[in-house]
Amino acid sequence: MELKQTVPNEPYPTVLGDRTRIKQILINIVGNAIKFTEKGSIELCLNGTPDETNRTYQFEISVKDTGIGIPEEKISTLFDPFTQAESSTTRRFGGTGLGLTITKQLLDLMNGTLSTTSQVGVGSTFTVHLELMAVTSEQGLNAPAGPSNISNGEQHPWESISLDGMTLMVVDDTPMNCDLVGLALDEQEITLLVANNGEEAVNLFKQQHIDLIFMDCLMPVMDGFEASKAIREHEAHTSHNTSQNSAKNKTPIIALTASASKEINERCKQSGMDDVMLKPFDFNELIKKVQFWRYQAR
Repeated sequence: MELKQTVPNEPYPTVLGDRTRIKQILINIVGNAIKFTEKGSIELCLNGTPDETNRTYQFEISVKDTGIGIPEEKISTLFDPFTQAESSTTRRFGGTGLGLTITKQLLDLMNGTLSTTSQVGVGSTFTVHLELMAVTSEQGLNAPAGPSNISNGEQHPWESISLDGMTLMVVDDTPMNCDLVGLALDEQEITLLVANNGEEAVNLFKQQHIDLIFMDCLMPVMDGFEASKAIREHEAHTSHNTSQNSAKNKTPIIALTASASKEINERCKQSGMDDVMLKPFDFNELIKKVQFWRYQAR
């Protein structure tokens, strides 16, 4: 069996994305192809097309194999958990049947897609479509204010600050994302509040002191943009009534979004958010962002 790759020679710009998750996606797809290809070849192809209007790159990554192939009627269930084309395939090749399911879920979180074409006895092609924002070292994420490029190997003063005693709120209509934030901060002595939509978040915010908010952008009932505006209005009103400095009483809001587009970043800034965290997020980056904003509040 031969493993080939077709990658254009021209250099691509720096793009914003989750390197670890994209690597996992490729490992899962290529590993799946190797598993079901006993002879012939597997070819990995990459193509990128710039979108100058949105400053993004449309990437297409395909993995083509000459393996056993998949019956057409089975393709629609291929990304369901524990699903393989035939029971005999499970006995012959083994595996958990979760690799493609996890791949599809990761791409959903990044607003990407995964499609498949196949012919029994001829082979299969899995194609990933992913839009990533092009950035420069000067631009970073183009986020409102936060440490957008914090994984640069430098030691920053906020990285040694303790998070003990903080009260954080995560606002997301997907329970898994709330659980992941909690898991990332599991070893910290913090209080973590959860809201399922923007309206719940605003009500919670009015009831008690909160040190930092992770806010999903797109939610039912009230989205993250409107919720952030409402929180900023409440802060401004409270600061006015108590004659306090509004800047000192501003609670950091970090947007949780699967899109790094210029439009999303601009909406985040306009709604009063302070920083942006891409989903699926890196645990270390999340902790550093919390440390950064606690350091700023001192």
